[in-house]
Amino acid sequence: MCGGHNERFDSTTLPVVLLGALISLILPSLGGWAELRADDEPAERDESEDEDEDEPPTVTTTLEVLGHLRTPAHDAQRRPESAATVVIDDSVPPTATVADALLRVPGATIRRTGGPLDASFVSIRGSSARQVAVFVDGVPLNNFGADAVDLAELPLPAFDRLEVYRGFAPPHLGGFAIGGAVDLITDPDRLPPPRLEVSYGSWHTRRVAMSGAVPLPDGAGHVRAHVGYTGTQGNFRAFSNNGTLYSEADDTITPRGNNHRDQLTGLLTVSARVGRVDLRVLDLASWSDGGEPGAYSAQSTETRSRSIQNLIHARARTQLSPTVSLSGGLGWRLRSDLYEDLLGEVGVGNQDQRNHVHSVDGDLSAALDPLPWLRVRPSARVNLLLHRGVDHLPATERGPLHRRTGGQLAIDAQLTPLGERLHVRASLGALLLQDASSDAPKRTSLVDVLPGVAIALHPVPELTLRASFARAVRAPSFVEMFGDRGSVVGNPDLLPERATQVDGGVGLTLGESAGSAVLGSVEVGGFVREVDDLIVLVPNSARVGVPLNLARVRLAGIESHGAISVHDMFVGRLAVTANLGSEILRGESGTLGNRVPNVPAWQVSASLAFVLRDLLRVQWSFVGLGGTFDSPSNFFEQSVRPLHDLHLRVQPAPRAPWVALDLRNVFDTFIGTAQRNPLRPAPGDVAPVPLQDFRGQPLPGRSFMLTLGWSPRPRSPGETP
Repeated sequence: MCGGHNERFDSTTLPVVLLGALISLILPSLGGWAELRADDEPAERDESEDEDEDEPPTVTTTLEVLGHLRTPAHDAQRRPESAATVVIDDSVPPTATVADALLRVPGATIRRTGGPLDASFVSIRGSSARQVAVFVDGVPLNNFGADAVDLAELPLPAFDRLEVYRGFAPPHLGGFAIGGAVDLITDPDRLPPPRLEVSYGSWHTRRVAMSGAVPLPDGAGHVRAHVGYTGTQGNFRAFSNNGTLYSEADDTITPRGNNHRDQLTGLLTVSARVGRVDLRVLDLASWSDGGEPGAYSAQSTETRSRSIQNLIHARARTQLSPTVSLSGGLGWRLRSDLYEDLLGEVGVGNQDQRNHVHSVDGDLSAALDPLPWLRVRPSARVNLLLHRGVDHLPATERGPLHRRTGGQLAIDAQLTPLGERLHVRASLGALLLQDASSDAPKRTSLVDVLPGVAIALHPVPELTLRASFARAVRAPSFVEMFGDRGSVVGNPDLLPERATQVDGGVGLTLGESAGSAVLGSVEVGGFVREVDDLIVLVPNSARVGVPLNLARVRLAGIESHGAISVHDMFVGRLAVTANLGSEILRGESGTLGNRVPNVPAWQVSASLAFVLRDLLRVQWSFVGLGGTFDSPSNFFEQSVRPLHDLHLRVQPAPRAPWVALDLRNVFDTFIGTAQRNPLRPAPGDVAPVPLQDFRGQPLPGRSFMLTLGWSPRPRSPGETP
């Protein structure tokens, strides 16, 4: 519960129960993979066709056109929102993380604190991590911007696709998040085949992942599960100037200390039909334990952290009539964190804390189709968030109980008055939040009305003209108001962030007809976002920061993305895909017109893949960014970062085991340069600095991961039975 306790943090019970339960579900599916395959393939098949050299099999290539959702159920080209989808299939490296997958999305930037299993967060169009709403199958992980979601805790292979909304998002996905929304989706109609992967690589990083599905009796539904373990020493080489930017005499390259970590993740979903009701239960759990290395110039030796979280959610849906459906869900999330800094190595003062968070969430919505070209969806969502900390130094002391009660009423309308030529989505929502703390009589409330509208016009099927407008809001989190871990000083007088955003773009596709040998798309767009009272962390001393409001911040950007896929070459034996995306951002703050901190001025991403039947895949990818400042003062500018990755996958036969090699940061780039005197920059007057997203947290150099895997058949893009 939220109350304090004197026992030590129990780290074993939940992971062991979770691991045992999931394995017990997966193992039967491994034994019955042939039965599952029979459900997904034609009943009669001549296996000799695979060996017929006169008629080589055609390569099936689904082009990932980011910004145009290309799944069997939806098509984001027809959506008015600025949406993007990343399909999780065999084109995604097996050791890729959710953060890696989001790098494929225009407008998305990832901030990391280091190597494998270290925290990573997503920023969309220059937003903060707390401004991005993150969901799992539509279930919120940070309701109303209550926290920043660590993407390293989410198992990418457990999902079928990621849907990303930049800016305006549907009300059922928060609707009014300043930075948009990310939804990690498992297809409720898909029974994936059994899959086993084992990986090993740099810094003694090891990984095991298993997944599969079991049908319920009489075709009433299925159970789907994924369980994974990852561990690492994390002792990559890190550059340190020992805090002396003006002198290179004491510069060193040393292993990253106290950066080991072990992590268990699991996802269990049960889909069933009972009478006229479709039921779906989801359970997402994770356990993590390891060291906290501290800043590169003063690494810790004993500081450690541990976390356990579990999210369980149940949803029911029924079709009341041909034009009316009703859906409701109820969920509970528990998170317990341990943080020990007994020597005062990272934060200020000695720390031995346990933080407990409970979040109860409920929602109810209806879908009404009164006319063929109109769908109306009224909805309501309520959330109760409880947070309490327990300090074990000098004696067990229960902190105050913080409570946030939230409610949201919204109505969403989707219109197609001109058929497929015009798509309109309009929403209007009312948000009410109320905060209370057991140690203070003061209660704070937030009430806001938030409209939004998005339009997509298709003069011809291949051309899309898109525009949207939305207002958004985010209340300060408990960490921002009350502090945490000795390194953040709370500020209970923070004002909520409020934003207005407009965007627009033009998209063009080619080769949409069946059997096209060339598929492609290009999209160019821009946006302007103004945020009042943006919350930023300002350094208060060498080791302490305090969150403050900036008066007004203006962010503007230009985004472009292009993709092309050429296949059926050499009688269906070779496929080539290429992606190129870029973003130019300009952020100005109320601090003397300085740039907004932690927002890159530009970012470029590219990838090129060659696929030879099902036998070989070679893929190169690149991400480069620059022009990022650490704080509103714009004193320290991060070094330009060009990173190259390579992925090689070999499978001798369609149902044989496969092996994959992933090389990250191929050119071992982990040291950059910075102006020796930022106040008076001069050409050539530079000093070496580590590459970093967060000041004091270096990024690793070159690494490799070797993976051996097996599945009775490959994961196909957007696959459904």
